[in-house]
Amino acid sequence: MIRPDITQRVLDLAAEQTTVPRDQITPESAFTADLSFDSLAAVEFAMQMEDEFEIQVPDDAIARMTTVREAIEFVEQELSKTAAT
Repeated sequence: MIRPDITQRVLDLAAEQTTVPRDQITPESAFTADLSFDSLAAVEFAMQMEDEFEIQVPDDAIARMTTVREAIEFVEQELSKTAAT
């Protein structure tokens, strides 16, 4: 999978969890400060990433992600593990 594709898909998933317009969400957007994610939105976002990319997102990983970029990097890392096996 190519990074721009992952980036767009993660941005789209983040947009589904917020009232912020999709065109205003960037990789630098902070989940809490910019997108107004609460703990429920964070869990739902993680579940969407699991479904979309067929990966596992542990609770501690959710807690460490503060920006969309960190979520993108997490997905890329998990997908590279899958590809290596």
